[in-house]
Amino acid sequence: MEDENEKLVSQLEMRDIERDRLQEHIDNLEQNEIPLLRKALNDVSVEKDAVAVGREDLLAQLRTLKRRVREAEEEQYRAEEDAASLRAELNLLQQQGERHFDSSLPSIVTMRDQIQAMEQEMAKLRLQLQQESLLRQQEQQRLAEEQVQKSALMAERQGLEEKISTLTNKASEDVEEPARKPFSLQDKERLEKQLHEMAVMVERLESSRQKLLSEIDSQSWEIERLFVENSNLSNSYMDATEVAAQWENQVKDCLKQNEELRGLLDKLRNEQAGSLYIATNEDQLGSEVEQKYVTENLRLKGELAKAQSRAEALSAEVLQLSTELKQSIQAYNNLTRLYRPILWNIENNLTKMKQESFQTAQ
Repeated sequence: MEDENEKLVSQLEMRDIERDRLQEHIDNLEQNEIPLLRKALNDVSVEKDAVAVGREDLLAQLRTLKRRVREAEEEQYRAEEDAASLRAELNLLQQQGERHFDSSLPSIVTMRDQIQAMEQEMAKLRLQLQQESLLRQQEQQRLAEEQVQKSALMAERQGLEEKISTLTNKASEDVEEPARKPFSLQDKERLEKQLHEMAVMVERLESSRQKLLSEIDSQSWEIERLFVENSNLSNSYMDATEVAAQWENQVKDCLKQNEELRGLLDKLRNEQAGSLYIATNEDQLGSEVEQKYVTENLRLKGELAKAQSRAEALSAEVLQLSTELKQSIQAYNNLTRLYRPILWNIENNLTKMKQESFQTAQ
């Protein structure tokens, strides 16, 4: 039984190899020879159309030449009839006798001139007729050559069509030959099993595809929602930025006014200290000890005023730095509030897609 199975397996492998070889041969024919044959067939068709067009042109020229030949023949016939009538009239005039010779001499000379003119015209017409006949023969010869070329092209086209048909039939027979060979029961079971596995795999892939499509749709909807939310938050942020800029301008104005007031206060304190010093010198009250106390008191007041001014300047600087810190914190909070949900949703969706793809692969 195992030997038979091995033989069947080897036969199936040989059939598969033969089928692959035939398929490769068919592909080679389809890629190399058949396109060349089709191209040649198209060229033949184009040449056939060109020959047909040339034939129509030649036929039109031939019809024109025939019409001109008929017209020339009709002119020749009319000229011959006129010449015959003139000869008859001339003979009639010659038979009338000498008694009418003097009176009829001018008319006879006129008739002879007319006859000579008619003969010259007939010679011209004969020459034209010969030329037209020569052109007609040349056109007939060209038409015959075109017909021969057309027949050759038709034969070549028919040969190419037969060759293409032969190659196609041969390829079909090569493909159908392995299919007509009988399969054993085990081969059928194996093929049915493979087909079943492929069908299951196709169903799983289709299910995964549908899941991915639904996930892509949900992601698209989520992205649109986040985009709208981002737009709204951006508008809110712009409004808040404008309000913060207005408050910042107001704070700057207040700080500027504070500096001006502080300068006025320092000026007033200095003026007050100077006035006290002047009043003390003018009054000359007390002893030298009291003057020392007064001088020390004035010096301490001046230092106190300077320290107060410095403290106010430091307080204003601290206030400004605090304002800048609050602005930075507010900007950081706005950015965090703006981008944290988006990043969280993207991370969550990527995690879901990774888990689903892993489950699908299993």
